[in-house]
Amino acid sequence: MLVIFMIGTALVRMIAAANRRSHDALQATRATNDKLEYLVDIRNRDLAAASERADAASRAQSDFLANMSHEIRTPLNGIIAASELIQRHPQLPAEADEHARLVTESGELLLKLLGDILDFSKIEAGELRLEAHPFRLKPLLVDTMALIETRAASQNISLGYTIGGDLSESFSGDSFRLRQIILNLLSNAVKFTPADGEIHLRAESSSKSSATPQIRFTVKDTGIGMDAETVERIFSRFTQADSSTTRRFGGTGLGLAISARLVKMMGGQIEVKSTPDKGSTFSFDLPLEPTATISKSAPSSPQSLKALGLHVLIVEDNQVNQQILGAQLRELGCTSALAADGVEALDALRNAPLPDIILMDCHMPNMDGWEATRRIRTWASDPEASLQSRTAALLPIVALTAATLPAEQTRCVDAGMDFFIAKPVKLAELHTRSGGIGDFRSRPGFR
Repeated sequence: MLVIFMIGTALVRMIAAANRRSHDALQATRATNDKLEYLVDIRNRDLAAASERADAASRAQSDFLANMSHEIRTPLNGIIAASELIQRHPQLPAEADEHARLVTESGELLLKLLGDILDFSKIEAGELRLEAHPFRLKPLLVDTMALIETRAASQNISLGYTIGGDLSESFSGDSFRLRQIILNLLSNAVKFTPADGEIHLRAESSSKSSATPQIRFTVKDTGIGMDAETVERIFSRFTQADSSTTRRFGGTGLGLAISARLVKMMGGQIEVKSTPDKGSTFSFDLPLEPTATISKSAPSSPQSLKALGLHVLIVEDNQVNQQILGAQLRELGCTSALAADGVEALDALRNAPLPDIILMDCHMPNMDGWEATRRIRTWASDPEASLQSRTAALLPIVALTAATLPAEQTRCVDAGMDFFIAKPVKLAELHTRSGGIGDFRSRPGFR
């Protein structure tokens, strides 16, 4: 019996010990779970905070890009629109017409380059879409050289070009992107070539074997050159030789980075050979398909646009843009009235003779175009609004803005605007948008 008692006691102790260990393990597991839940909660809160910071940074970036686009596009609107109006003069001398054409093309190119800079992340992500259309090679190269001719002449830099005699006259590809690449390389060459230097552009057949003919483009200069270390990193974004280069020569360091990515997207790769104090040679091969020769077009005369005979309210705070828009509307056979901001626009619509259409800038002091549009639209359902105000609420409102990001366009639509015209305002588009007034006369209640 004693043995049985001792065995039972031992078993009880063993079971109790096992229970204690099980209880301790359970407590430890619960403590671990509680700690894990605590850590997960902290992690989730950190992730939520990081997400909020990322969203805030994204919003700040979008606001910065929109504002920068607006600030740069606003003066460009005056340059491009004014040169377009100059070209419409019937007795303009041929030389002056050519100068105006170069001003327009330069402005257009700057506008597109601005778009590339603002959309650099899209280029890096490979989301930029290339176009394929026929173009004549020699005029493209000559016109591109003309864009840097004045700057080169001011530094007494000699410019020259050579086009291989075995090349076709016309090719199929994205001529704007090709011009952009070559212009970047030429502009860099001018920037870093001292007075009395030389720059030469060459286009020739490449010796590389390929199903599609390869054309080699080369830009050679007698500039300051680069060492091997600089050559290794010159195609990285925001990169120049060193900080003193930026101070001496200016620039963002984006041109070569954009060019390298564009060349890669077009099926090539930029190569560079450079020697300090001797100069640099940039070259790239592109697969370009020859096409049937494009007939040389005669200098185009300004497009004839039908007189609209409308009265337009221009809501715009920039005086240069006010003058340009007024001149463009006169060219279209329209009269106009001015309002410098949203407050003046509301006052004019309540008290002055109503226009046929409203051109509404978005970024203005006192009251911006979005808020002004929202208030105008509310008059339609306001029982206390006058008949004139209720009629004004139905007028077509065309948004004029220098910011072209998708969010900006969505904001215009949400505010109640009918159309969207990006600055610089082109005469043909202004004619098309303003000519759509007939669609609005059928609105219920339209006078």
